[in-house]
Amino acid sequence: MPPLNDILRFILKICLVFPISRCFADLRHGYSMLQYGHKLDRRMITSYDGYSILDCVEECLRTTRCRSVNYHQGAHFCQINFKSNVSTPAQYIEKPGWIYSNIEDWDRHVQSVIQLYGQILQELACDLLLRPLIIPMPDMNAQLMMGIW
Repeated sequence: MPPLNDILRFILKICLVFPISRCFADLRHGYSMLQYGHKLDRRMITSYDGYSILDCVEECLRTTRCRSVNYHQGAHFCQINFKSNVSTPAQYIEKPGWIYSNIEDWDRHVQSVIQLYGQILQELACDLLLRPLIIPMPDMNAQLMMGIW
């Protein structure tokens, strides 16, 4: 387990760089707008396997032409689309197991928040792993003088 000092530094970095409540508020809005049991058909740019819904949204935010995402929850399968259900309503179909989301429902800052937290976690992990292991040893002379030894 990391020392308490490192955990406190990590929490302080997060709190100073980005207010946590804003991050959760942004994510809550995007999640609340998910449309279960629907997808946009035949408007895909590319697909990704093994993604979470948040990974899928982040990929769409990084892709200039992306306007929406389809996500299959059971298969962890992501599709990013160059159109939305608003621009092509005829292609918006009911499909059990799929989740649809317009990219407009997500705050553009979500991507930077996700990247920021990733960088902080990576920095903390590297800091903890690369730091030499220092085991504090009791000062025998001081303890002898105080009559402990």
